[in-house]
Amino acid sequence: MVMRDEFDHFLVQRAEESGAVVAENQRVCQVEAMAEGVEVKTADNTFRAEILAGADGAHGVVANSLGMARGVQHGMAMQAEISVPGETLVKWESLMGLGLGNVHGGYGWIFPKKDHLSVGVGGSLCQAKRLKPSYQKVVSFRGFESCEAARLRSHLLSVARNGVTVQYGRVLLLGDAAGLLDPLTGEGIGYAIKSAQIAAPIIGQCLQDGTIDLKGYQDAVVEEIMPELKAARSLARLFTWFPGLYFNAIEGSDSLWRASCRLLRGEESYISLGRRLGVFRPLFDRLGR
Repeated sequence: MVMRDEFDHFLVQRAEESGAVVAENQRVCQVEAMAEGVEVKTADNTFRAEILAGADGAHGVVANSLGMARGVQHGMAMQAEISVPGETLVKWESLMGLGLGNVHGGYGWIFPKKDHLSVGVGGSLCQAKRLKPSYQKVVSFRGFESCEAARLRSHLLSVARNGVTVQYGRVLLLGDAAGLLDPLTGEGIGYAIKSAQIAAPIIGQCLQDGTIDLKGYQDAVVEEIMPELKAARSLARLFTWFPGLYFNAIEGSDSLWRASCRLLRGEESYISLGRRLGVFRPLFDRLGR
């Protein structure tokens, strides 16, 4: 596991190595899409381009400026970076902690980093007022009350629903900006990378042909990503509405438990996991509607 600022810096370096020009300290204020191009206005400059890829996160300026921020549901997460004794850090070096029960329909987590632990909780937006007490319960349960906590922050989570618009004219949305978050875990980096991998060749082909038609990106997201989000939403609803049923199904099946672990490691899809639910499969399909 890695800190986001380190990972993001790595991506910026790779982009620069590939020929990208990075303009830092440019706060985007407004975006305008026109027939002949896209205009991005910052506090100090105006940038113009043939195509704009908006990767500016939940409630990003790109989506809001163009009225594309529709068809999403929201959640909230809170996390801090906690400094722990060396022996505790060694204990968590190869572990990931998931705490269930503190937040209705959500969960708490402990993720090991190089020199500290990331501890947080997340759930639906209606649980926002309960997040801080729930976070404190996770910290207390693990005995971290006396440890130094830094960067305690809350984050808005936007999850796309069927019919969400991820492409408009010369503009497309990537990752969190498009609401491409896992409805069950709230994790978004995987789908951010996936959406970028879908977008890159489509953008390249458009620039090569001199004809800007990005509809293929919308179609590809609907075909390749949205079915997974629908399946994840089914499991999220099963977990929220029928927690006992959910846990009994996993606890009573070694194969389902191993499949769940593969899912967390990115080695299995939600759709394939849904096929393993046996008698619960009809309920799983119904919950995703």
